Amino acid sequence: MSLTPGAREIVDPQVQAIFDAIEAYMATHSLPSCSCSASQSGAGITESLSATEMDGDTYTLQFFTKGTQVLVTPASVSLGPAGTQQFTAAATNPDGTPVASAAFTWALTAGPGTLDASGLYTAPATIAQAVNATIKATLVDGQAWNQVILTVHP
Repeated sequence: MSLTPGAREIVDPQVQAIFDAIEAYMATHSLPSCSCSASQSGAGITESLSATEMDGDTYTLQFFTKGTQVLVTPASVSLGPAGTQQFTAAATNPDGTPVASAAFTWALTAGPGTLDASGLYTAPATIAQAVNATIKATLVDGQAWNQVILTVHP
């Protein structure tokens, strides 16, 4: 995303404050171009800022902000035909304290089998060859997630 002075496309107040500071810095130091990007993973947000000065020198700053963490257990599972596994999830705030009343949505994002709303996975009754399945737990507010990969085998 490129930052255009005066643009107001960001809704999150913390991110907006960062962009406001960048705008001010650009104006103060006569920077002709500046670009920012942010990407979110299950562990937090990685933000990147690149600025080019009038003489062509380019500077890049990248930082990571730890977010709410989700832990899915068990982390490693191998199941045979029609095997079942109950997965559980817990969440902690960036300071390490538990998220109060954390609730999760569960999804089978890849592979065979079924997963119910409580995190109970059931492998297919017949499995021709070993294959992986991916289980994802997301906090209901969507701010954090994590996933585990399990193996189902004949």
